[in-house]
Amino acid sequence: MDPLHVESGECWVHLAFDAASAIDLERAESRLAEAHRVARASSDSAGASASRESISDSKRTPPGIQFRPKPLRLVRPAKPLAIGSSQRTTEPEVELTIYEFGAISVAYRVRIADASLEDLRRLTNDLADTSPMLRDARAQIDRVLGETGDAARRIRVADPIEDYLVLHLRSWRHGTAKDEMPPLASLAQETAQILRAADEPLSTAEIEDALACTISYGRRDLAIIDWNAAILFEPDPRSAADLLAVLEFANVELVELRFLDDRLDGILDAAYRALGSAGEGDGVPALVSSSLLPWRRGLDREHRRLAALQMDSALLFEGVNNAIKLIGDQFLARVYRLAAKRFHLAEWDAAILRKLETLQQLYEKASDARATRRMEILEWIIIILIALSIVIVFVPGTK
Repeated sequence: MDPLHVESGECWVHLAFDAASAIDLERAESRLAEAHRVARASSDSAGASASRESISDSKRTPPGIQFRPKPLRLVRPAKPLAIGSSQRTTEPEVELTIYEFGAISVAYRVRIADASLEDLRRLTNDLADTSPMLRDARAQIDRVLGETGDAARRIRVADPIEDYLVLHLRSWRHGTAKDEMPPLASLAQETAQILRAADEPLSTAEIEDALACTISYGRRDLAIIDWNAAILFEPDPRSAADLLAVLEFANVELVELRFLDDRLDGILDAAYRALGSAGEGDGVPALVSSSLLPWRRGLDREHRRLAALQMDSALLFEGVNNAIKLIGDQFLARVYRLAAKRFHLAEWDAAILRKLETLQQLYEKASDARATRRMEILEWIIIILIALSIVIVFVPGTK
């Protein structure tokens, strides 16, 4: 007999993209509202709805915990997508969450009803291939960015993409008990297989790792957070929405940190090439000022470009890390810390900070060397002028 039976719930598939360098949410909301009015006027379709997402105030979530600024959330009609070889499909709508720092998260929902744990395992296994959703998500993002117009700055749908599954179970039975949490140990093997989308039984070590990050607020709720998926036993819809928002943001933060890490690798490579090749071929010191040697202007432009990229990267890093303040011992803050631990966000942060510091050191050394070389050239010019003033006295016909 199956140890647990799910009566109702849904599986959320979150796909996170870096879509632009920044998005003016106020302007984007206005442009999208106008596009919505035009769509409703030209057809019978209900079009899309837009709102600002927020964390609800409750005992679990004090008013101080909130997105700043609140991301823009869209719900749009969409074609249902088939899930693997099963009869399941996504719901005929898609949710997009737009963040000020340029990220967009696209969420698809699959309803769960009258399901066993084996049904959930097959579902997560089928959802291991998200390629149909990725194609649709890119089309949804292109459409949204087209409608927002100049609200999005420097549009770029970058390659790093992060997907994350969240199974929200609203109602369940364990034996004769309804909505009561069974001992996790009795569900360990099945739950770990669901989280890891595993066909075969897992080892004890793998099970322990999959179930290492769990948290609950009361006796009738439980969140199990893994690196690939999470399971939420949560009857309260408002609390579930808050948990989903935090997990979605953690996934967005991961994709932004991955994008930043890749970008900084490219900037560092370009900086090394620029500094290494600057003095090749002309016998002139690498860091001579372009104001004195015009053929060095290309080098100065490259330095300015790299410096601008460095500043943009630093601003994006700060924007991502300051989008929501989840510190202290509040419940959602602890949920976020578990997700951050699973996603290794601290390690990504440390790697990015090291690269930003390396870039800063490179530019400081380059600036010092350029200033030194400029002073040397000015000193030589002064010496030459003094020498000329002395020599010219002895030239016949001069005074």
